[in-house]
Amino acid sequence: MNDVEHLLGSKVRFKLLEVIFSNPEIHYYGRFLQKATGLDHKAIWKELNLLEKIGVLASENDGRLKRYHIIPFRGSEDLANFILKSSGKPSISKKRLRGKTKTKSKEKSARQYKKSLEEAKQLMLELEGIEPVN
Repeated sequence: MNDVEHLLGSKVRFKLLEVIFSNPEIHYYGRFLQKATGLDHKAIWKELNLLEKIGVLASENDGRLKRYHIIPFRGSEDLANFILKSSGKPSISKKRLRGKTKTKSKEKSARQYKKSLEEAKQLMLELEGIEPVN
C-alpha cells in the first residue's frame, strides 16, 4: 500500500477513485469497475456504497443494474488531481469534473461514433459475404 492509499484508508477506494476521476463524465457499472481495477467484487461494492453514503458518488438504477458517477463537491477537483497525479495520470479541469465539455467536441465525438458505426456495419457485411449497399 502506497502513501496515498494509506491516506485514503483503502487500496480499493484509491483504485476506484483513480478510475472514476480519470473519466468523470462516464457513469460506471460496478462490474466494469471490478474489471478495470482487477479487485474483489465484494470490496468494490463495499467501497462504492461507502463513497455513495458520504456523498462522493451518486448512483442511478439502470434496469437491474446500478451506475455510479461523481458528484462534484467543494474540493473534488483538488482530490481528483491529487489522486491522478499520485498515479502518474494527467490532471483534470473543473469543467470536465462537472461534466461540462465543449459543444464542438461533443459534435466531433458524435461524428466519430457514427463513422465508426458505419465502418463496423460494413465490416460485418463483408464478414458475412454480403455486398454493402451504398
